[in-house]
Amino acid sequence: MEAWQYKGCSWMMRQPNWKSRFIPIFLHGDGTPITGIGKTWSKSSQIWNWGSLLARGSTVEVVFWIWSCYKVYLTDPARKRFWKIFVWSLRAMQKGLWPSSNWDGSDWAPGSVDAVRAGKPLVGDDRRTCFCCQLYRIKGDLEDFHEDMIIVCCMFVPSGTCV
Repeated sequence: MEAWQYKGCSWMMRQPNWKSRFIPIFLHGDGTPITGIGKTWSKSSQIWNWGSLLARGSTVEVVFWIWSCYKVYLTDPARKRFWKIFVWSLRAMQKGLWPSSNWDGSDWAPGSVDAVRAGKPLVGDDRRTCFCCQLYRIKGDLEDFHEDMIIVCCMFVPSGTCV
């Protein structure tokens, strides 16, 4: 864990007990053929997954699927909506707290499970010791960086990620 701790993550390093709380995570995106592999009519899907950089085990055990979609359906509005929801989730993981509002900024329904959980730790009971995730690495090919990572960085980097 020492290797990743001092790479300019100043926001994270200012948090209490950061060395024992923060889990460095990666985000990986890639396109892959799904149907008609090797044929002129093949269809590709964009697949996104994440995992911890500290995890040990097989890919099936340590990499978690987020979302996949046929590339033909990845219109600009759909892509931006997906990333807005994802960045909302990522910020909650970074803080280690349940979000205080929905991904679109709307308030939770009064008395709903989400409203009751808002602001409480995602894991554990104490805000000072709850686990958090820090986006530390983004992996993907040039197409991913061009089409999607610019959106992610514009939405997330201002909030203090290490990327």
